Amino acid sequence: MRAVAGWMLVGVGTALWIAVPVVLALSIDGGLKATVVGALLVVAEVAFWAGAVLLGIGLVARLKAGYARRHGRRDEAAGADKTPAPSETPDRSETPDGDETPGREAEKGEPWI
Repeated sequence: MRAVAGWMLVGVGTALWIAVPVVLALSIDGGLKATVVGALLVVAEVAFWAGAVLLGIGLVARLKAGYARRHGRRDEAAGADKTPAPSETPDRSETPDGDETPGREAEKGEPWI
């Protein structure tokens, strides 16, 4: 029953998103058009994400993977965790004139002069 309600809410949210361009094409007053489109967008988002919550984390993971596949993010689509790469800059380096720049020694409280 929970899955049926979830899919119904996702369907309602999708239908409301589809209704937005239809409302924009109507020949009604601009203020009324803006109000109706704003209300449609808010209700569509609430319905869609309420349905996603009812369907569980599996649906959200599938949606994110599909988005990542469409936009060329293969690591996210495969579910791989992205760990930051280690810094490519060394802790200490020397300037062309031979002076050392502060590195970890400065962090440890040692003077840099």
